[in-house]
Amino acid sequence: MDYKKIKEAKSNIGVGICGLLFAIGYYLETFHFKTNSKNLISVAAFPRIIGVMVALCATVMLIRGISAMRKIPKDARIAESMRAKNQKESGLLQVVEAIIVLLGAASVLKTFGFILTMPITMFLLFIILEKKESRNYKLYIILSIVAPTVLYFVFYYCFSSLLPMGILKPFLSKIL
Repeated sequence: MDYKKIKEAKSNIGVGICGLLFAIGYYLETFHFKTNSKNLISVAAFPRIIGVMVALCATVMLIRGISAMRKIPKDARIAESMRAKNQKESGLLQVVEAIIVLLGAASVLKTFGFILTMPITMFLLFIILEKKESRNYKLYIILSIVAPTVLYFVFYYCFSSLLPMGILKPFLSKIL
């Protein structure tokens, strides 16, 4: 329950800060309008009013977020920040693993070809990006074999474009 409250409070604080920064920049930019009018109300009047209104709304969001964050017990905020840190580290590790798999696939694509490289790449990416408790290995194997094969033939027959054949070139040349 505290997780949702903390997330909403952080969101309100973030939106409030970004909105205030935007409103300040927007308001200051109105002083660059070129006008020859000596009237009390110039071309910049309406944009300045909008800038002030956005700043007021952003301030309300910021105050709401700060007050909501203060109502949450300190131990819940600390636990949430630790959970978020662990989740961020886990997500960063997933990104690094995915990049390594993609770089590996790119390095062997020409040698082994699209049909041999992509199933392994897709299967590894499925495993890396899915939570351990949600993995469906049978589905991953089927998708990893069928999708690249279908894609290869779609590129060949529909787009008249040949993806790298690699070591399967002698065999694929007879079929295609």
